[in-house]
Amino acid sequence: MFVNDIDRCYRLRLFLEQFGIKSCVLNAELPQNSRYHIVQEFNRGIYDYIIATDEGELMEDPDEDAGKILFNSFGMFYFQRVT
Repeated sequence: MFVNDIDRCYRLRLFLEQFGIKSCVLNAELPQNSRYHIVQEFNRGIYDYIIATDEGELMEDPDEDAGKILFNSFGMFYFQRVT
């Protein structure tokens, strides 16, 4: 699940936890090795859901790179004004 900001990641995780739904938080503030470990645990079935955000983590200025693919530190990609 993707949410708008890091705070919402943790609030959603706590909400789901009340219903016994196992979830984890993944965001760009976590070190790369922690993010990798979380994904590995999800793949092993330890978590039912990954709650993620990429809040403000573009590595390049989207205005300068119109029409290009940009990557953020979370590893997600975005298409900026591709026609």
